[in-house]
Amino acid sequence: MREDVVGVRDGRKVAYGEFGSPHGVPVLVCHGSAESRLFEADPDWTAQRGVRVITPDRPGFGGSDPLPSRTLLGWAEDAGDLLDALSIDECRVIGWSGGGPHALAAAYALGSRVRRVALVASFAPVHLIPAAYEAMAPHLQVLADLAPSDPQGTAALVAEFAKPWVDDPDTFTLGGESPPEDAAIETDPVWGRNLQAQIHEGLRRADGIAWDAAVLYAPWGFNVQDVHQQIHAWHGRADDVTPIHNGEWLAETLPNATLHTVDAGHFLIYPHWHVIIETLLN
Repeated sequence: MREDVVGVRDGRKVAYGEFGSPHGVPVLVCHGSAESRLFEADPDWTAQRGVRVITPDRPGFGGSDPLPSRTLLGWAEDAGDLLDALSIDECRVIGWSGGGPHALAAAYALGSRVRRVALVASFAPVHLIPAAYEAMAPHLQVLADLAPSDPQGTAALVAEFAKPWVDDPDTFTLGGESPPEDAAIETDPVWGRNLQAQIHEGLRRADGIAWDAAVLYAPWGFNVQDVHQQIHAWHGRADDVTPIHNGEWLAETLPNATLHTVDAGHFLIYPHWHVIIETLLN
């Protein structure tokens, strides 16, 4: 993996990684809400397929400077600045988990610069999905109730909750017992090691995960119906982190979306990397 840092318009630094072909088709990956720029999946195949994967840290994650009170559309500005710094005119975008809404924000704000989007186990706006709020754990309902009126307070709550994870990232858990499909990824010698490395880097501080929660549970600042690029939404039927109704709602609501459901959990991006990339290219 190649790594570097660029400056964005307000003077902050954004760290990013790259793998695949340096001169290939650009694909920007928006990582999950505890992960980081260290995401990597089958780099040899990716290079042979002629794809250049760019994996920026969002503000407060890994090597990127924090940005209190950030927004989804503010992230789209960072993405545009990164593309400018890399002299990339257009790209495809992947959003995994909490990165899904960030991918949609980039598609909305950057328009024709984003050719196509893949949403992988993506989070959706919980207040707009029938019965989704009622299905949430009580502590998540607290965040969903607070974020629309007090994103700062929401971020502060999550930052306090995340302190043990920052002190020891190995204690991080998605909640409950992983389904067999995710447990297989976590113990895989390649995928599991990459996932662990991502989380260790992403949880260097609490700012990233805290503000991800605040922006995901608050109003997004745009209507998903106004994202007109071709969207492929990938969701695992065994996903208990972002249950499949998130993917179903996105596919039904986005004007140009296709839903792919697979026998997988939340970490389906690893075993399904090849087919996800192919849908972006073809």
